[in-house]
Amino acid sequence: MHAQPDLNLTLQQAIRMYSTSLVRLAFTYTKTIQDSEDIVQEVFFTYLDKAPTFLDAAHEKAWLIRVT
Repeated sequence: MHAQPDLNLTLQQAIRMYSTSLVRLAFTYTKTIQDSEDIVQEVFFTYLDKAPTFLDAAHEKAWLIRVT
């Protein structure tokens, strides 16, 4: 899987902006930090694989929450 540089930058920004919130959300389901981090890692793999386009930051955040 070879992502374009723009997608890599977008992914890095999304990780910085949303990873803590997504781990907390996943933790409400798993009750373990390790499993929560694994889930969030899979979410970002899906983000990279699907390369979705978003209307705005709120749409991006909603997609990430839904996938988590």
